[in-house]
Amino acid sequence: MNCRRGGENPSTVNTSASSHAVEAEPRLPVGDVRPTDVSKGILAPVFEGGARGSRDGRAEGGDGFRDSLADSGLFGGPSDQQRASAGSGEEEEIIDDQGHDYDEDGAVCFEPSGEAPHRQARVPPDVPVPSAEMVRRHKASGHCPYRPWCEACVRGAANHPAHKKREEQPVGDLPELHSDYGFFRDKKGDKENTVTVLVTKDRKSKGVCAHVVPRKGVGGGFAVKQYVRDIKRFGYRHKVVIRTDGEYAIRDLIDKVANLRASETVTEHTPPGDSKANGTAERAMQSIEKQCRVLKLELEEQAGNFSVRHHIFPWLVAHAADVITKFQVHADGLTSYERIKGRAYSGMMLNFGQSILYKVSPKTSGGEMGARWEKGMWIGKRFASDEHILATASGSVARSSAVKPHPELSFDSLLFDALVGVPWDPEGKREIGPEGPVEG
Repeated sequence: MNCRRGGENPSTVNTSASSHAVEAEPRLPVGDVRPTDVSKGILAPVFEGGARGSRDGRAEGGDGFRDSLADSGLFGGPSDQQRASAGSGEEEEIIDDQGHDYDEDGAVCFEPSGEAPHRQARVPPDVPVPSAEMVRRHKASGHCPYRPWCEACVRGAANHPAHKKREEQPVGDLPELHSDYGFFRDKKGDKENTVTVLVTKDRKSKGVCAHVVPRKGVGGGFAVKQYVRDIKRFGYRHKVVIRTDGEYAIRDLIDKVANLRASETVTEHTPPGDSKANGTAERAMQSIEKQCRVLKLELEEQAGNFSVRHHIFPWLVAHAADVITKFQVHADGLTSYERIKGRAYSGMMLNFGQSILYKVSPKTSGGEMGARWEKGMWIGKRFASDEHILATASGSVARSSAVKPHPELSFDSLLFDALVGVPWDPEGKREIGPEGPVEG
């Protein structure tokens, strides 16, 4: 342990024993500290009157300083009474009234941790232990928001310590949407197992939409129609501003969106090569990526590892954006859903991929012996109607307003493997994948 000595100064010159004149050093303020020998790590405090400490605890050039040194408590060191009571032994321990431990030269060797809390070790915050009900509701909300006690959340979305957030620029009068493409893959460098994701963020509500698309650009018309639906989802029916990067594929997409909308659409493109100019969309992509990773990790605990090319992954991406919009609370204490609709979301949510029973038809005739509820797999909610999206036993994707958890099964691998429907082809009749046929 390093000791702070208040006396020793190798640059101190004994003027009585030297024949050469010593140039006087400038006097420093009281309590200042001047390093006199950096190579040895020794500091000489400047005491009252500009005097510098000496080896025996006295001050050079300071009249009457020695009597007040122990009482001041500024620079440590035991008083004469404490030294006398400690005895004459070299190894005798000397402790003053403040609990400081000194060696025979008056150097502080120990300081109680209670006296200096800023010197205590910095430890991670204590993580609370959740109840079973908290865990159940957290999983039903799609692991949104992030919880430090959830293993899937930590493994998939834990951050390094955040940097200081910059103040946001004021939002203009016109609605402003930020969009960008991203690529999700099974592992780094795996170009074959890669999907294209289109993310859009509303600057005002902070709501996000995310969709796996067949390919970048117009891509058969699905992305264009979906983007128009997303604009309506944010509540915009009139003039909007859409900001993207300068890539041709996304510019072509937004041009087609502008042509399809009945209202005016203002398009803005960032300079080529300047990725930071579209930072809002890039941060939204990072949030979607983390949420997808969390949901995928949890589903893999029951389904086993599966590729991003699996038919369920496009539904997982859309669900990740949905739970962020509905459950992530912002600085003003509101979620994006509450900003858009003016009320908190109160619909029923289930675990992604959970086995369910869904109502076959709202109307049934008396005397029919067929099943009124069928098995399915829950894969999300529709934003506008709040209907449940589910995978059926035939592999197609349907929607229903009435579902309930399966009383016996939490996960059905047969339904998972049979799924062939994707957002641009719910019945699975067209084998169109992100870059070709989708692996089942």
